[in-house]
Amino acid sequence: MIEALCIERRRSTDNSNSYESLRREGIEAIQALSGRLWTDYNPHDPGITILEQLCYALTDLIYRADFSVEDCLADNHGQIDYERMALFTPEQVFPSRATTLQDYRKIILDAVMDIDNVWISHSALGGGLYKIAVRLSEPLDQAQSDAVVEQVRLAYLRQRNLCEDVHEIVVMNEVDCHLSAEIEVQRGRSAAEILAEIYYQCEKYIGGCITFGSYEELLQQEVALDEIYRGPWTRHGHISDADLNGNHGELLISTLFEIINAIEGVDHIKSLHVNYDRDRYARTELDGMPQATLRLHLPAAEMEMGIRLRESGMTMPVLVDSLHDRYQELEHKNKVARARIYSGNELVKLPQGVFRNVADYYSVQNHFPDAYGINRYGVPESASDDVKARVIQLKGYLLLFEQLMANSMANFGAVKELFSLHRSDHSYAFQILDDAIIKDVDRLYPENPVTMMSAILARYDNPDERKGRLFDYLLALYGETLSLEALRHFNYYYSDAELKQNIVDCKIDYLRCIVKIGRDRAAGIDYLSTSWGDIENVAGLQQRASRQLGFKYHHTRLLVASLYKQKLRVVPHELYVALSKDENQYRLVDTRSVDNAVQPHYETVPLIERAPHLSLDELRNQLRDIEPLKGRLLSERLLQRGININHYRLLELSLNQGVEIFISVDDDGNGWYLGTYADRESAARVINTLRHFMLALNIESEGIHLLEHLLLRPVTKQYGEFLQLQQEGFYNFRVSVVFPAWTARCKDRHFRHLAEKTVRESCPAHIYPEIHWLEFDMLYEFERLYKKWVGLKRDQSINATACDEAAAALTRLLIKVRA
Repeated sequence: MIEALCIERRRSTDNSNSYESLRREGIEAIQALSGRLWTDYNPHDPGITILEQLCYALTDLIYRADFSVEDCLADNHGQIDYERMALFTPEQVFPSRATTLQDYRKIILDAVMDIDNVWISHSALGGGLYKIAVRLSEPLDQAQSDAVVEQVRLAYLRQRNLCEDVHEIVVMNEVDCHLSAEIEVQRGRSAAEILAEIYYQCEKYIGGCITFGSYEELLQQEVALDEIYRGPWTRHGHISDADLNGNHGELLISTLFEIINAIEGVDHIKSLHVNYDRDRYARTELDGMPQATLRLHLPAAEMEMGIRLRESGMTMPVLVDSLHDRYQELEHKNKVARARIYSGNELVKLPQGVFRNVADYYSVQNHFPDAYGINRYGVPESASDDVKARVIQLKGYLLLFEQLMANSMANFGAVKELFSLHRSDHSYAFQILDDAIIKDVDRLYPENPVTMMSAILARYDNPDERKGRLFDYLLALYGETLSLEALRHFNYYYSDAELKQNIVDCKIDYLRCIVKIGRDRAAGIDYLSTSWGDIENVAGLQQRASRQLGFKYHHTRLLVASLYKQKLRVVPHELYVALSKDENQYRLVDTRSVDNAVQPHYETVPLIERAPHLSLDELRNQLRDIEPLKGRLLSERLLQRGININHYRLLELSLNQGVEIFISVDDDGNGWYLGTYADRESAARVINTLRHFMLALNIESEGIHLLEHLLLRPVTKQYGEFLQLQQEGFYNFRVSVVFPAWTARCKDRHFRHLAEKTVRESCPAHIYPEIHWLEFDMLYEFERLYKKWVGLKRDQSINATACDEAAAALTRLLIKVRA
């Protein structure tokens, strides 16, 4: 008997998510629960029909869950909002900040179009100072040359690292070089084109000119992306490390032979000589920097032609004008190619998804036979009320399963919202089915089903905790962690709910800036641009440490500004007491409650949630009657203890004389009289306003100042104290990190220990941070000098003397606070 040939049906019984596996597992569960008391498990049983339909619906759910990540994150147009989900491109993630001398050369060559090469060496002064030498693309007058030097300086400062600076920028001296050669050429190409290319290619080699390569060529050579993006990103093309490492102090005739022989149309070289003034051109290099560069002389007249082209023994005449025209064409092509700007999107095509409306739910009831009466056709109008009631009962039974599946699909559809960088009041999604999906479903839902479903999910949903874990995962993608120990263990300012929200907000902020925080962790400021009050021009160490410590602001600003604008000056409590002559400003009572008829009963104060929209001025206006705030002095103890509602007390006076309010100034129960108010409600409201005012002052006053000692060196003359400080190493790889000492959190010695540890761990290993905790008056003086110096430093070329005087004053203050 001949066996029939056929394709065997693929069995999916081995797949635990297949329909057959789900059906088998369901029947096994039924058998375990019911034994022999229920059915023979054949399809004619309605229970088996229900099981099969639900298994089919589950396979659809499993199918949707298996969509690609790109599809899950895509919007209605198939686009993915990468920035919203902290998914950064290779162009953003792979390139590093300039770190080595070669890196600096690349970014300067990429930024300044008028130079062919640049060399960087350590200055003789040492201590992070550099000398930069540039070779101009073409001879320029003094004004144009100075403009190029300034472009080089600005390009360096934009990538400047901590405790580094440029000491000197010079334009290289050039020595004319002449080529003498006799070259045999082939037919097919004009002599002018061949000669122009010989001069052009030889000039590039002789002058040590750096050429930019195409990124497309690297991709065609299958170079890995991390290798292409290694080092700083150069927008105008790829710069080879081999070119930068070339020995430009030595001119090899053999290399010129190779260059000329590789030119199209050249047959062979009969003779080749290079003539230049060897006394003016030094062959040796000092610290990797040549003493001078050569420039190949382009003939201006026929008599200067040093290169003779021959074809079959006959001299090929070339007009000088034709030579110059072809040479300029080559230069123009090179300038056009160098001016091209590459985008990362040209190198790597970002993944795009296909929009799939995974949240769209189709009821399983529509797949049931018409006899059940639950699909879209329903039951006939002629059916009895008993039949209609049973249909509604079955619909209600199935709705329990369908609601779970519909909610699962809603959660699939909300994945892009779940991973987005925003805080939400819920992290689980659901959907309420309507009559278009399940007929007569309104009869099954209770009143206000949205409210009901939200309340059910809220019992299991902790959005801040869940979003926080998702953000931890995103942070881990970039090799980062953000424990925010400074907020968790030193929570002086927030309620438990506020703290959770604040931690999530801090992680969102960190993720939005994670590329800059990681790449620029060693970055210094561009001191020729605005840095005071600028949220972008900030030292990397300052940004990173500020965020890890949970400070509200991360840029350089006046930390005393919030108090100064309120015309308040923070002083030690003992000094405040000594200066308070009016006893109403400082009157103490014993607020410890004693349960007897003689001792007054001081009551605690209920907490009222803060109004986040109120400014400091508005809060201060509501506190006009608070005794300690009527003057210009603010006790440090009031600022620190005033943030805790448990430190306040109420005392209701007899005979309707009002309610007095107090704040404990120590742990011994001594209460400081603050004022008297008409009733308990008014007193409680004022106390909460005062607490919110003190909270805002504390939060607004926290931050970091970071000052590089190297930038304080004089730019005009060598002061005696400068020489002494230089010998002591004051300027060499040191930074001063300044914190306020008077806020509640910064007063805690354990927090100070954590802050100092955070700074040191974030600081580059070769830099020593000097950390200072300054009281209000000292910080006020520091910030006054610091802000003045920053403004003068930005314009140091205009008024260098004033800049040096400001730097000297700031240096003396830093030395003073060292003690």
